[in-house]
Amino acid sequence: MSDAQALRFPVTGAVTFDNLMEIRRAGEATIAEAEDGVVFDLSGLENGNSAAVALLMAWFRAADRHDRAVAFAGAPAELVSIIELSGLTEVLPLEGAAGHPEQNT
Repeated sequence: MSDAQALRFPVTGAVTFDNLMEIRRAGEATIAEAEDGVVFDLSGLENGNSAAVALLMAWFRAADRHDRAVAFAGAPAELVSIIELSGLTEVLPLEGAAGHPEQNT
């Protein structure tokens, strides 16, 4: 998926279990309207936690259901660490993760 064809969806602030569903629905709507795919820009994310991982997994599954490509760019190092510890680095398509340049795909 080229960035030129993909819609960009910025994720800013904190993801918590209180706001997870609202953010999830907005991202899923973007996936549904995308012709090619979506790049979720995580560079404005304040924290990495299990709620954020659950959100990325939900978007990954939604993209699969809609036959769309999805990528997660600029993930904070804390989030990347949780993804690594969870064994999800082979599942979630991370690009340009903060502090983990080897995650560029």
